[in-house]
Amino acid sequence: MDYRIQLVISNGYAADKDIYCTCGYNRKVKYREEAGRCPKCGVTETKKINYIRTNYTYIDTLFKVISKTDQGFHIEGEELFISFDLPEKKFTIESKNVRTLSFKLKDKVIQLSKNGQIMSVSDSNINQFFKGAPIERVLDVISTDRNKELYRFCYNHLSCMGYERNNMWGRGLTRLKTYPVIETIGLSPLVNHLNDFWVFHTTLTRSKETMPPHKLLGVPKFMLNYISRMRTYPTYKHERLKQLCQYFDGNSLKLIMEIFDEESDIDKVPDIAETLVEVHRDYGYSDLRRTILYITREVKLEQGIVNPSEAITLIRDLARMNIAMEKSFTKYPKSLKKDHDVALANYKTRESEFKQKEFAKVTEYEDYRDLSFIGKFFSIIRPSHVREVIKEGESLSHCVSSYIDDIIKRKCKILFLRDSKQPDESLVTVEVRGNVVRQVRGKFNRRPTTEESAFIESWAKKKNLEIQCH
Repeated sequence: MDYRIQLVISNGYAADKDIYCTCGYNRKVKYREEAGRCPKCGVTETKKINYIRTNYTYIDTLFKVISKTDQGFHIEGEELFISFDLPEKKFTIESKNVRTLSFKLKDKVIQLSKNGQIMSVSDSNINQFFKGAPIERVLDVISTDRNKELYRFCYNHLSCMGYERNNMWGRGLTRLKTYPVIETIGLSPLVNHLNDFWVFHTTLTRSKETMPPHKLLGVPKFMLNYISRMRTYPTYKHERLKQLCQYFDGNSLKLIMEIFDEESDIDKVPDIAETLVEVHRDYGYSDLRRTILYITREVKLEQGIVNPSEAITLIRDLARMNIAMEKSFTKYPKSLKKDHDVALANYKTRESEFKQKEFAKVTEYEDYRDLSFIGKFFSIIRPSHVREVIKEGESLSHCVSSYIDDIIKRKCKILFLRDSKQPDESLVTVEVRGNVVRQVRGKFNRRPTTEESAFIESWAKKKNLEIQCH
């Protein structure tokens, strides 16, 4: 019987620990030291207990691999009753039961037997099979290189949820059927981000979708390799990468990722995504290679700007201010900060004039104009001048005027709900971000009335908007 382990006995604070190995080698180590490897047989696995006077008994399992693949395992577990006699420094090992367990990952079929007899598949019976065995020993016998982290996740997370206090292999393996996305990610290059997906991407990981990982995430397949190499993958990174993937084609995305990989850090790509789309779409930076090399290499080597996010923001603001002032400018200046600061100083002297020009331009975009609606009793009015938003805030005694910069930057849209018979009288202000109605407020930030709410719901449905008011 090839059962090997080191029994580590703690003799109290600041006292040396006694280590007894099943191979017969005994030794002492300092109380702060780890047991390490047995000098005689090389075993590293340990079982730690507190001080004992005479003997100690416990149950453990000795495993044997019958077969295992990326799609499942078939193993045998011999249940052992171990007793240790301290005065004699001797282990006695007695075999109690022999069980077999097979698990097919694809269809989640589990089969159990005990001493040759088929057993019912229950969490308790599966737990009994693994009783006494530490997680690393179990992983060694049930997993391959490809699925090891998936099984580890099953034990660490799926087996102990909510108010459950103990990790159990039975719950972990059987619950995997409930979370097909976890299996998909766990067998993909993204396995190192399983914890991030479980914590941050709850809508995704709790869904019942069964499709390839790149389709689940809404990104090209080649992006999985880059995502897997990011240090973390929280929600904000995912949303920004999706925005990048929706705007640029595959070749452009490959170009962006390759340059960042060589010149900067792929973890910084999500930080520049939104602004990169903006300068490419709105400010004429159509030469993508030139732009990416400028913000990752050129400004770092020649101007000391090491953060690509800072560089792309300076570019965006430089272009925006010069276009507003109807001035020509160098897209990739040799002194980006200096050119930016000069443009900012000139812009501030005529800021109110430029703000109105930009405001009028933004509110004329089709997606803004299309939100207007004239109804029998209520209407949705689109502002066309900064002073209309300021007047709205003054009339209703709320802070809508502070949203002017957000409107200009196209972060949100402000609309006015008016009585159709009195369209010039302020009634209720509506904030829309993306395709979501975020706020609906009347005078002194009052909530809309039943009639106003009904109209807002009807209008939102017509305009394909979601209501998430707060």
